[in-house]
Amino acid sequence: MRDSGRYHKLPWGGGQITLPKDLVEALKLKNKDKVMLEYDEETNELKITKL
Repeated sequence: MRDSGRYHKLPWGGGQITLPKDLVEALKLKNKDKVMLEYDEETNELKITKL
């Protein structure tokens, strides 16, 4: 599944990723679930895994 979201840089230097509702439902995420983000520099892909 491919979809787009938004990235917001926060004042303290961290960031927040906003995911579309369809992607949240596909990942079966609930409010405050923990996720792991992995970025593959060779393929320029971001992998999101629910913990």
